[in-house]
Amino acid sequence: QPSSIITANEGILYGSVRDSVLRACRHHNIPVKLRPPTLQDLKDANGVFISSTSRWVMPVHEVCLGDLMSFQNDDDGEEEDSGESIDKKKRE
Repeated sequence: QPSSIITANEGILYGSVRDSVLRACRHHNIPVKLRPPTLQDLKDANGVFISSTSRWVMPVHEVCLGDLMSFQNDDDGEEEDSGESIDKKKRE
């Protein structure tokens, strides 16, 4: 599967940095999926970033989802589970 960018198209700020990222994707023929990212998208991602007017484009190193789960990528890009699974939390 070719690399792509997934970004929500509703409920977000349409900032100039985001617009620049999307224009760069079009210029370099990188597919963009305009939909909210899912938990599975996060788990399968080769990289995650956020964009902001004051911080430009910043990599995301860890995603914490409260009591649900927490995972982070190690230096090799492999997922490292740093929390309990959703199923285990549901059983408690």
